Amino acid sequence: MNSPRPPLTCEDALRGLIGGQGDLRDCVGVLLPTLYALAQRHALPHAEEAVVSALQDIREHCHCWPRSGLPARTWVLGLAQRRFQQARLAA
Repeated sequence: MNSPRPPLTCEDALRGLIGGQGDLRDCVGVLLPTLYALAQRHALPHAEEAVVSALQDIREHCHCWPRSGLPARTWVLGLAQRRFQQARLAA
């Protein structure tokens, strides 16, 4: 009998992206609720677009996370925070 796979953590999702073993869908499943909450906190008029842009940034820059020394969730939130601030200024 197969036991269900334990839920992925933010660290697992980022490590998978970095190693080429993971999938952006794993990151989306783990990060989407947090990213949407942060986007709503910024009161962005196009929150969905900002979240998609943040996910693209995460995918593009995930290789930088280990060198930062930050916990994965902190690193992700910092990257998203920067993206959302830029989106708010552009609106």
